Amino acid sequence: MGRTIHVRSRHPLRAVAGLAVLLPALPGPVTPAAEAVPAAQLAGGPLALAAWRQARNRGSCAPQAFADTGEPAASPRRAYFSGGWAVAFDLPGRRSAFGIAGTGTAAPGDSELAQWPQQLSLDGGLAGYGLSGRAPYPADDPDGFGRESLAYVRLDGQGCLYNVWSQLGRAHLQRLLQQLRPVALP
Repeated sequence: MGRTIHVRSRHPLRAVAGLAVLLPALPGPVTPAAEAVPAAQLAGGPLALAAWRQARNRGSCAPQAFADTGEPAASPRRAYFSGGWAVAFDLPGRRSAFGIAGTGTAAPGDSELAQWPQQLSLDGGLAGYGLSGRAPYPADDPDGFGRESLAYVRLDGQGCLYNVWSQLGRAHLQRLLQQLRPVALP
């Protein structure tokens, strides 16, 4: 079952006001979501689960992975992320081409997500995204291929900020967000 994604255009509280029903996630114990997927069925799932088990934030930041990355040649690996866990995907000639991290930072509120040039409403969450540094995509390169696209993601029931990134452009970042799934806890 896929996730519904709605792109919301720029900016401030007017664009986010319609999302008032999406409350900030509260820290608390991680419980497997009903739609959690076994790690072996997800790209990087076993690595996300292994990294999460050793992370300081495992009580408030459930492991997530991608149902499909759209990049069959990508090689996942555990990546260091202070206070949390991460899985980066390498492509031939491009290290950390994309990935996901459950950070040691608290889940972002609506105002923090509204600082990004674009917002996406996900089933069970909300993302603010753009180029790294909260920059918009330039008119002469609206997909941002080769630049670091970054999303701050808040997922319902989780107390952490998730980062999803891609150097393969805006469309790829959006695909990753659509393919984000909770990893089932054994």
